[in-house]
Amino acid sequence: MPVDPEIAALLPMLAGAPPLSDAVTARAGFRLFTVDMRDPATLLPVRAVEETTVNGRKARIYRPDVEGPTPTILFIHGGGFVIGDLDTSEPTARRLAEAAGCVVVSVDYRLAPEHPAPDAFRDSLAATRWVVEHLD
Repeated sequence: MPVDPEIAALLPMLAGAPPLSDAVTARAGFRLFTVDMRDPATLLPVRAVEETTVNGRKARIYRPDVEGPTPTILFIHGGGFVIGDLDTSEPTARRLAEAAGCVVVSVDYRLAPEHPAPDAFRDSLAATRWVVEHLD
């Protein structure tokens, strides 16, 4: 079966990517493809992005370009609790804010293996409580 042309174009870049054998190189490889190679001009505009902290963890609040009160979504980025951060998940948080017309609160959490389970879960639960307490 032939390889999709868009995937075929990525294969040479993947050949030089760092191996995913440990958390540090996995994070570097993920960041390379999600942040470092991203043209900032391609980020979907939103009304506002606020840098803040939620229970001592870095967070961003994305406000959609809509009028009036909006629902709020807590966005806990992907990455298996090992890779990912606010920067790697920024395009998704922006798209979610605009497509759903919701405020999106995107939070970082402690990553394994430096911070083993259940640290990431505890950070996520604390962020959930913070969002509920700060909905206004």
